Amino acid sequence: MARDLARDFARRGARAVLLSGSWVRHEARQCSDIDLWVLGRAGRPSFRWQEPFLVSVSRIHPATEREKFLEPPHTGELLGAWRTARILYDPHGDARRLQRYAAGFRWGRLGRRCDRWVARTVVAWGEEAVKLVSSLARGEPDTAAVQRNLLAQSLAFVLAVHRRTVWLTDNGLWERLGRTEGREWWDAQQRALGLRDESLAQSCTGALDLYRLTFERVRSVLTKDEVSTVERVLSMVAGIPGVAKGR
Repeated sequence: MARDLARDFARRGARAVLLSGSWVRHEARQCSDIDLWVLGRAGRPSFRWQEPFLVSVSRIHPATEREKFLEPPHTGELLGAWRTARILYDPHGDARRLQRYAAGFRWGRLGRRCDRWVARTVVAWGEEAVKLVSSLARGEPDTAAVQRNLLAQSLAFVLAVHRRTVWLTDNGLWERLGRTEGREWWDAQQRALGLRDESLAQSCTGALDLYRLTFERVRSVLTKDEVSTVERVLSMVAGIPGVAKGR
């Protein structure tokens, strides 16, 4: 089916078509979608039902895609995805050139950009940590739960960039970090995700612990002012009655 779709896109002017995702990695299940990358003009992703599968189409401009390799929040996933993607149609060699670029790419090309992105992002997430505890104090459980979820979801990507991790897909990233970062990290992550029937306050405390643990792991790339800012946030969080102890 993927090759039939690739031929259809080729007739409509695509410069290249690739298959990515679980079908390439031989991990597909009955409910897995088909992920196609169409190189040519950039555009919004689209989805359509092609019996019996959902087909996800990403429209990519080759030059723009190459530039994204130098953007820290995208680097790890792009490296994993491009190194494993299967070329279905590529008469001009655009896909092959990008795949060779990914194969030879090294994190060192980013210089200090990774460290600066990690530092700025950790400081920025401090605002969300404050919003979380403020929402609990105001009796706004829905807002607190949203802030908890944001922290639980996003801090994994910060640490993945800090570790210069290459990942094939978001699926499984949180389990992977849990295994590599140790018991304390995984425990905080699972509490933040509410996997053990935690109360709202307990799961929010898990998210705040996750923020603290992230800071401890990336502290060396923060400036003195950034460290001071995050420490102030953590001090404020610890002072909220009923939150720091997870009651």
